[in-house]
Amino acid sequence: MAGSFNPGTLSRVCKGFLENLVRYSLYVIITYMSSDFHPLLKNPRYNTAGMPRKRKRALPPLKLSEEPTGQRIARLRKEHGLTQKELADKIGITQTSVSDYETGRLRLSDEMVVRLALSLDVSADTILGLKRNRKEASPSSLRILRRLKKISSLPPQRRKALLKTIDMAIEAKEKSG
Repeated sequence: MAGSFNPGTLSRVCKGFLENLVRYSLYVIITYMSSDFHPLLKNPRYNTAGMPRKRKRALPPLKLSEEPTGQRIARLRKEHGLTQKELADKIGITQTSVSDYETGRLRLSDEMVVRLALSLDVSADTILGLKRNRKEASPSSLRILRRLKKISSLPPQRRKALLKTIDMAIEAKEKSG
């Protein structure tokens, strides 16, 4: 009968297909693992000859800041009156990531050093501890910075009135000596 289904034929076809698949897979594995045709040896990006090796001579020590990078980031963030969440929003990452950078659970990538430097308005050298940040902020100046941020978010009329009051207080202080 033409077109009839025969289970015996189907099992022979499946068995032959599986045998060929296994045979071909072994051929591919053996070919790739042979030294003549190994993609890792052909691709210079994976060639172990270019991998970093242990130095024969010790390098002189770097004169870096004693402060760990994470603590430095936290200090700079606080000096700018930012919370972890505010810094994270500025950079475009999560607050958890900022916390991980500050505690040393995450290492800084090149891009993150640049993003932090731009967000905190300092140099990349300062972030990395190569150059000491000149200005040290006191806790009272941090409170003033936070208040200034709030003042800048006020409507223009209220901001102008508040700044005028502050200017009058400063002038009175200067006159009284």
